[in-house]
Amino acid sequence: MLGALVIAAIIIIIVIVILLLKPRGQGNDAMLKSRMNAQETFVCKVHEIVGMNEALRVEENFDDIFYNPDIIGDKSVFNKLANPRTVIENKAKPTKLDIVVAYYKCDISWIYDLVKGMNPDDYRLFIYSKGGMEFDKEHEDLIDQWTTLNNIGRCDHSYIYHLLNTPDRSNKTFLVKDSSLRHMSKDWLKEHLQDGGVVGPIMKRPHLFMCNFNMNAYEMNHDQNKGDSYVRSPKSMPTLHEWCDYVFGTQPSTNKTRSIPKCKEIKFVSYGGTILFDDVFIPSDVLIRAGMTVSYASNVETGHFMERAWAYLLSGV
Repeated sequence: MLGALVIAAIIIIIVIVILLLKPRGQGNDAMLKSRMNAQETFVCKVHEIVGMNEALRVEENFDDIFYNPDIIGDKSVFNKLANPRTVIENKAKPTKLDIVVAYYKCDISWIYDLVKGMNPDDYRLFIYSKGGMEFDKEHEDLIDQWTTLNNIGRCDHSYIYHLLNTPDRSNKTFLVKDSSLRHMSKDWLKEHLQDGGVVGPIMKRPHLFMCNFNMNAYEMNHDQNKGDSYVRSPKSMPTLHEWCDYVFGTQPSTNKTRSIPKCKEIKFVSYGGTILFDDVFIPSDVLIRAGMTVSYASNVETGHFMERAWAYLLSGV
């Protein structure tokens, strides 16, 4: 019996390794064209922002952008790609809690209900809208800032934009999607507001092969993602391993010829894009690099890398 279990475990491990190491697929011709168009559009926008006119090949440009100090040296290119349009902005001082909402098209009345039960002096409510939804004048008195952003990078991009452009944060920040009730109860924030560090409704330890994560294996294990027209990560960042090393940098090991992958330092993963954390110093250069990697399309492979790194980033790297 024990021998059979060992054999079964070995087979499962082999299958997982094969899935994770499989070369990155490109999908059908229409999907490939869509991905290339997204990369080309991104390259053109960046070139326009920084005044570059070199007629280099699109794919070379796409990867080179992330290593160009003129582009990632400050947040100006990231912000211009985000194209923020602020409808309302109250200059409230930092307080106990910042609630940062990544808003697309789901009903957010539950957010308003949440803050109605709070002391107005204890929170600030920031809403970043990407779904073309009009400013909610009915609840204006509850909102400290309403900003419309270009529809890129999903919730990860909205969160990074907020962190980069809100240097004076409150004691705690709650990053939450309009659809977060899929992952938590309406009382989750109230029940966990006194928790320290980084917490989320779906906190898990990373699995053994997480550093090799890319969308190939994810598609195969999640039917709802098959055929999804996400845009691949840059070729220099094919998996979470390379993306983390790019965003966070690497630490020298005792063996001078090697380095320790940053992804190995991730101790917990907060899935679902919903996170509560204590205010902590976050290096702006890390945020800029992460932000640029989720700025090239709406649905990006790098967003799934970012999801797996949020808890690490917000723990103070």
